Amino acid sequence: MHLILILDGFGYDVVKNFKQAGGFKGFHGPSAVVAPYPSMTDLCVQDLVRGEPCTALEARYFDRKANRVKGGMLAYLMGQNQPYRTKLDWRAASWLDAVCYIAPWLAFKLELRGLKSRFFSTSREVFVGYLVTTAGIGTKYGTAGQNICLGYIEDFCADIMEARPGLRITLVSDHGHGYVRSYPYDIRQELRNLGWNPNSRLEKDNDVVYPAFGLVHCAGFYTKQPERLAKDLAQLACAELVTYKTGDKVVILTKGKRAYVWPSSSKHARERGNPPLDPSFCWDDDDCRFTYLNVNGDPLELELTEGSELEMTNNEWLNKSLMHRYPCAPQRLWRAHTDLVQNTPDVILALKNGYVFGSKLLSIFAHVESTHGGLNRSNSLAFRLDTRHLPEYIVTSREALAPSPVSSP
Repeated sequence: MHLILILDGFGYDVVKNFKQAGGFKGFHGPSAVVAPYPSMTDLCVQDLVRGEPCTALEARYFDRKANRVKGGMLAYLMGQNQPYRTKLDWRAASWLDAVCYIAPWLAFKLELRGLKSRFFSTSREVFVGYLVTTAGIGTKYGTAGQNICLGYIEDFCADIMEARPGLRITLVSDHGHGYVRSYPYDIRQELRNLGWNPNSRLEKDNDVVYPAFGLVHCAGFYTKQPERLAKDLAQLACAELVTYKTGDKVVILTKGKRAYVWPSSSKHARERGNPPLDPSFCWDDDDCRFTYLNVNGDPLELELTEGSELEMTNNEWLNKSLMHRYPCAPQRLWRAHTDLVQNTPDVILALKNGYVFGSKLLSIFAHVESTHGGLNRSNSLAFRLDTRHLPEYIVTSREALAPSPVSSP
């Protein structure tokens, strides 16, 4: 029997340090797992179970065809941006999601109890569980809280392995975390100061829609003028990277810096006589090559001189990126602006650790010791541990559970 347990929001380095300090003695790893960008829970868990694109970055989003904002808390509680739920054998009731940010330890212990009960009542060969309450612990208590949480999970694994000899366990997280105390940034006022009109619809040229929801290190914007908006956002103190797609390239901006990324060739394209690349498979094709062009300033910090290019396959980008500031950035940025979600924002902003955008109401009550969503290494790198030997290499989310197919209830 195989138990796959998805933990919400544990960074690779935290788990690696916990393991090196003597934790999880019966486990191999950890392997580093590169989450998609933006490194948001719904998108990342959907990748782990190899599902189809989510509706949007979050449960509250802008529907361009209807020209209005849809979703919100009710949609979240109903799991409307979580198609992966059908692939899970355990997912706590949605009301516990809210409790986990108010009383995270209580919610976590309730969830572990429910998971254990469900696991012992099943005869499935592969059982997939997802722990959402660990998100509240990481957000409120950061690294210290996550280390305590890992101790509970280690004890939980020991208990069930004692009861089920021969059980294989795979632990994997959906994304990393920023691990920096973060504060809300009033993006709407900044947009007004720059001549934009924050709105719930796109009617005038200066209208911009930002469907705020969680408190995270990224934001998606909808606009009729993506280039102008991206340039304005790049000037803000909170901005780490701003990206938008124009033609067949994704533009990367930071203050005074500019670059492009694009897929430059693919085995599938060559087999068809080299037609235009299909973005729906290129980022997932080991043979696909992505090019990064440093126009000026080298925003991805790849040490390229001005005007020079770097072209590598997906695997080469993957293998060279573990210690880099932005792991596997070209293919992740391309995917973010093509087919990661059904309602793709025009402009995506990755915030510096220390800043968050999102719900004004949530920001009143929430203490954000750590959060996620960005492109940088701490946000991007999740982990995988396994009681069976696995190579300790870096993989993408969609590969992390590939050796053991995910079950369906």
